[in-house]
Amino acid sequence: MLNHLDDLFQATTVDSLWNRHVAWMRSYGFSCVTYWSTRFRTEKNLGQIDDMLVLSNLPTAYIDNYIGQRLFEHEPIIRGAQTHSRSCMWSWFDAQARTNSLSEVQMSLHALNQSYGLRSGVSLAFPENSARSFSMMNLCAELPISQPALDEMWNDIAQEVFILASVFHMRVNQMPHPSVRQVLTKRQREVLEWVGDGKTTATIATIMGLTPTTVEKHLRLAREALDVETTAQAVLKASIQKQIYVLPHPTLPDDIHLPTHPHCVRTASDPQHGAREMTPNASAVRKDASNDPSDAQQ
Repeated sequence: MLNHLDDLFQATTVDSLWNRHVAWMRSYGFSCVTYWSTRFRTEKNLGQIDDMLVLSNLPTAYIDNYIGQRLFEHEPIIRGAQTHSRSCMWSWFDAQARTNSLSEVQMSLHALNQSYGLRSGVSLAFPENSARSFSMMNLCAELPISQPALDEMWNDIAQEVFILASVFHMRVNQMPHPSVRQVLTKRQREVLEWVGDGKTTATIATIMGLTPTTVEKHLRLAREALDVETTAQAVLKASIQKQIYVLPHPTLPDDIHLPTHPHCVRTASDPQHGAREMTPNASAVRKDASNDPSDAQQ
């Protein structure tokens, strides 16, 4: 397992990390993997979809239903997480279905999985140190592994799989992964970082060689891009999303960037379905600071 862990720590981008993790999960018999994470959980729900990180090697149509229809909020592991349960076998659905105990939405979730041939699997929830955070991963076993067979073999592999999944979870949340909202420009990141360091608008203007009006404009555009009302919220959200205070990392040769959609990056983890990362392709979306039109008037 040390080779597995070292491989995950060698990854420097979400693309590379995801590819490696999916490959290792396949070695344990799990062909389909879906991971989602939110840092903006509220009392009412798990936050806005646009602020989530979603990774999957299932078809886009599946994710459109699972995430877009908010079926993910009704996973039994979410209720189990309140009692510190870290895994939930999918046999739970079958047991509840036999007693007509599934809610209408849970029946829709179960039917969606069945329609895509996802008949046996396990859901994992990860420990969080914030009430605003929740992350989970669904691992679907390869055919012809049945749910009873997976239930039986799970005790032998549970510890290793959970450790590897937890390392993936830890690493991916150390990396920049902006939401499908607009990625901050270099100027917007700079002004937010200076605000986070306690600088006033006038001081920031002097440091950056801009007028206070232009600094305020960058702050306003940053708030709009992050969909928040105050600059304090913008600093917090940008920090959580790793859009500010981030050191550059070298790109490994095996990193693959194949943009297929403005809001998706197709990775090479699954030739059949194509993994989907529901965050912007940063190389395609991010503006170069030297061409930042918002600096036109200073």
